[in-house]
Amino acid sequence: MYSVELARGGSHIASTRGLASFQAAMTEILEDFKIRHGMADITVFLDLLATRLEARELAKEAGLVQRIATVGIDAAFDEAANTKESNGKRR
Repeated sequence: MYSVELARGGSHIASTRGLASFQAAMTEILEDFKIRHGMADITVFLDLLATRLEARELAKEAGLVQRIATVGIDAAFDEAANTKESNGKRR
């Protein structure tokens, strides 16, 4: 199910560097999915994508994809940015 989209999405995410490029990739992946399939199965797709990323040893990215499935893309990236800022302030 969704094998083309999963392969494309996994490859696209694997090539990202940093939070901003990952967010851009996820926005593109979600828009493409929405155009092709609608939003009814978006959670299923995101769960499958997270599993695919874990198999590629991209655990951090998989976790963020799972968070997107739970809270939505904007909230997930806001959380990730806030976490990154908090981690940067630690000594």
